Amino acid sequence: MSGPDGQITKRDQRREARRQELRQQQTQRQRQRTQQIRARRVRTGGLAVAVVLAVVIIGLLVATFAFGAFGGGPQPLRQAARGQVIDGLACAKPPSNARYLNAYVKLYTNGRQATVPAGIGIVSDKGCRYPLYVPSGAPNAVAALAGNHSYVLGNLFDLWGQPLSSGQVLGNKADASHKLAFEVSDAQGNLSPYTGDPRGIGISDHQTIVILYNSPSVKPTPYTNWSGIHD
Repeated sequence: MSGPDGQITKRDQRREARRQELRQQQTQRQRQRTQQIRARRVRTGGLAVAVVLAVVIIGLLVATFAFGAFGGGPQPLRQAARGQVIDGLACAKPPSNARYLNAYVKLYTNGRQATVPAGIGIVSDKGCRYPLYVPSGAPNAVAALAGNHSYVLGNLFDLWGQPLSSGQVLGNKADASHKLAFEVSDAQGNLSPYTGDPRGIGISDHQTIVILYNSPSVKPTPYTNWSGIHD
């Protein structure tokens, strides 16, 4: 009180008004800071959730691809062959008296046997199949129409729509610590290393073709159960 006898003067009133205004400004700033902190927490939390969801989705996609491509369970067949001519091979209804030669592909990735899916080269909705195909009830087996035409492993992978080279099989690329090797059986069923272009490996009757990606401890054996392989 600055007036006589402790009376409140206009100066006191102005001072009190300024103090109240300052308190209101401080309160307002505090509210704004609190709101900003809450907003940042919400954004950070939302970002964290989004990152977690993205990781989960990517993991599911990777797992789905690996599960299907490497034979973890039944998956819808995805192949490049949908009826068009591939590598000079046409999709057609085979003659009733057709003769077939049978081969077998053993594919190993990271020490585990994977699957060459049944149905490659078969286009059911068009009622045709290619002269080289994997029978619907025999994954890893290869049936080829016998005749004057010769077939190679590259044809099978082209029908499948998967890469194959001396440096890659499916999505697996070879490097210093992930070797890619091939073995092929002879007429007596003995497996021997193949060092040429794997796409050029010929497919002949009762032949076993082994593909080994990062699988140095695997000791494959030739396939022998040839009865009733083709559809």
